[in-house]
Amino acid sequence: MARASLRAPAAGRTDMQQKQPRPGPSRADRFWSIFLFTKDGRVKNPLIIYSFSLSFVLLAVFGAAYFFLIDPVHHLFSGAPAWQTGLAESLLPALAGSALLLMLQKATGNRVYLPASYVWLLVYAAFVILWMLLRIPSGEERVFFLDLFVRLIPAPLVLGGIPAWLLYRKLPGSRQDKPLNDQAKLASD
Repeated sequence: MARASLRAPAAGRTDMQQKQPRPGPSRADRFWSIFLFTKDGRVKNPLIIYSFSLSFVLLAVFGAAYFFLIDPVHHLFSGAPAWQTGLAESLLPALAGSALLLMLQKATGNRVYLPASYVWLLVYAAFVILWMLLRIPSGEERVFFLDLFVRLIPAPLVLGGIPAWLLYRKLPGSRQDKPLNDQAKLASD
């Protein structure tokens, strides 16, 4: 006990400052708190939770579109050159899934969840490509994976994500830019 009292305080700090707890929650606590519920039982940030959940629905829709449409598209383009068949097998199921999801986006009340779900799909795609490039050794396996990845992943992200964001921006009540316009008017006066 005598030793503890003989130690000198850290540079520039007194003993009182060292023993005081940090005020407020840490950065990690603030981040994880967005996933917690309020006292009323509601989610604090529904956009993150609902868009994350909806991203699994998007995966299921695009998976089903590719599962059910690859064979008919392949038979439809059987006489075409290989690059046209590959392009059709990549784009047509992505267009079908995207069209279905865009119709659902237009029919629902909250229009921000679908575009935010495409952000989650982009995160999943980035994670998958980084993970697989680290796990697959150089050679034929890596070329096969990259060929499969390029055929299946970018088409739904581009053909579904861009129109979803454009539709979100176009539909009434989906943008919160009124205060910015009011500030611009005040600045010009």
